[in-house]
Amino acid sequence: MRKLRILIAAASLVIMGAARAQSEFHFSQIDVPGATFTVANGINNGQQIVGRFGNSTGEHGFVYSGGSFTTLDVPGSLSTQPFGINDAGQIVGRFTDSTGEHGFLYSNGSFTRLNLPVGAINLAADVNNAGQIVGRWVFVNPGAQHGFLYSGGSYITFDVPGSVSTQPFGINDAGQIVGRAGEQGFLLSGGSYTTLSAPAASFTEGVGINDAGQIVGDFTDSVGISHGFLYNGGYIPIDMPGAFATYAYGINDAGQVVGAFGNSSTGTHGFVAVAVPEPPSFALLAAGLMSLGFCARRPRRVWLIRQAAEAIRRRRPASMQRHDGVRSAPFRNPRL
Repeated sequence: MRKLRILIAAASLVIMGAARAQSEFHFSQIDVPGATFTVANGINNGQQIVGRFGNSTGEHGFVYSGGSFTTLDVPGSLSTQPFGINDAGQIVGRFTDSTGEHGFLYSNGSFTRLNLPVGAINLAADVNNAGQIVGRWVFVNPGAQHGFLYSGGSYITFDVPGSVSTQPFGINDAGQIVGRAGEQGFLLSGGSYTTLSAPAASFTEGVGINDAGQIVGDFTDSVGISHGFLYNGGYIPIDMPGAFATYAYGINDAGQVVGAFGNSSTGTHGFVAVAVPEPPSFALLAAGLMSLGFCARRPRRVWLIRQAAEAIRRRRPASMQRHDGVRSAPFRNPRL
């Protein structure tokens, strides 16, 4: 009898776990009107989104706020790519002009070029609410990439130990930094590095981190397909329905995720994704089953377990089903 009760309890936990194990996301597509492609790179706690888009005149930055798009271009630039935005509306990114590529800070209506070692190509990837900026710089020759932290008017260069390429992409208000070193992601926190590597992935990078320590990024699976992910003690895939590749680039403190996806027929689009919580009725159903199991006859217990599992499957809204889509073609990371 005791073994049977343990079995029933375990089955109930499995049912509850099945309802919660795969977090689902609600997606909203973002497209700049008239654009040939749109990529959403960063989002702040005011739900302002920055990114880039292309049209017949070239590649431009944008700010999406309150339902409206505003073009953001560094004066005299050939292209502008905003990557991060803080709660004060300060924006960082990269622009290209006749002399090469440069990082920039946009604050209070003015652009400031970020100057790193002479002869270096640099990129500003993110800015936190203290105004600290992270990014990377590289000399054309020999080409090794290094991370930097700009804080209080000073640049600090850093490299992941043992790596010839360090690319920071995100920073939160606690000063935690995420990025990529070689083929693996990293988290720099309190002076210590932690490797980010999604299960069975050939490539992983951390791109955004919020103040709760939740990390978003992307990974490449064993067959070469790219997926976004949310890391919150475990890796949760983020896949836009119908897309053949998905990338997650930014996350705010409300857990809203922005990124880009590739569609084989319509091209590259931005998105905002929000995790959808499981309806509490699923867990209540499983808990009720466990209680009934203790007082029912054995055949009845087995039947109840099967019926509850089937009910959970059928009651799960279609919008919460996992959509892997058709992602059969390779897709270059559109952020960089």
